[in-house]
Amino acid sequence: MFEKTPYHSSQQFDFVLSFDYLGDVQHWVKTWGNLGPHNFVLLKKGTDADAVNKKIAGVVRANSEDTSRTLFLTKFSNIYAENSFDHGQQTGSRLVYVKLFSLIAVFILVIACINFMNLSTAKASRRMKEIGIKKVVGAERKQLIFQFLSESMLLTLFATVFAIIITLLLLPSFNQITGKQISLHFNASMIITLVIVIVFTGLFAGSYPALYLSKFNPLVILKGKLSTSFAEVVSRKGLVIFSIHIIIYFNYCSAYYLPANTIYTKHKSRL
Repeated sequence: MFEKTPYHSSQQFDFVLSFDYLGDVQHWVKTWGNLGPHNFVLLKKGTDADAVNKKIAGVVRANSEDTSRTLFLTKFSNIYAENSFDHGQQTGSRLVYVKLFSLIAVFILVIACINFMNLSTAKASRRMKEIGIKKVVGAERKQLIFQFLSESMLLTLFATVFAIIITLLLLPSFNQITGKQISLHFNASMIITLVIVIVFTGLFAGSYPALYLSKFNPLVILKGKLSTSFAEVVSRKGLVIFSIHIIIYFNYCSAYYLPANTIYTKHKSRL
């Protein structure tokens, strides 16, 4: 009897049998051609795993007529992520999905930042008098830039906290629906990643509005003679068109490319 394995462990089982008993009831497991059980080996500290792989590579061929199989060692920590091999060479990995969906998440974040830029510049007229008065009383452009970037960073921080709360509330229902056991662990690396994302998003989303709103002449603002230049219109419309192109591209990938790519990554060694 032993303690139940954690739910996130890659080694899940209902019961355990000795190898000798399994060999008595299933004779094929003691032949060189079996593909059933995996062996877990603990090497001495300082042992060169590559040297061990070279020594055991031809064991199956030396003891049988099978020339299609090669023995090799791989780290236990890599078994789940790097789960497909051919003659000792990695041919597939679950990390492909991690990279794919991470890329999608980055593009979604970029689209959100672009939308924030457009909304901020579109609502610029509501803050023109504020900016004009601050400049009249002595505020410099760099102070206004700092103000707008600080507002963007603060908004990003509030949005992150709100997203974490929503995730914690919905995660149990998501796990129940999908049959997964996903959990959030706020360790040091997680917190550092969140801080980096908050800083990057706040600076990126607030950079254009800060530079745009802080450049106006206070006399022009207070006189109400502010006009929009052709370059400003083009830049805003360019951001909108860029975000729309990204959305269209991902819709196309979701409908046509992603299913085929998923099948390819699962069966890459067979193609």
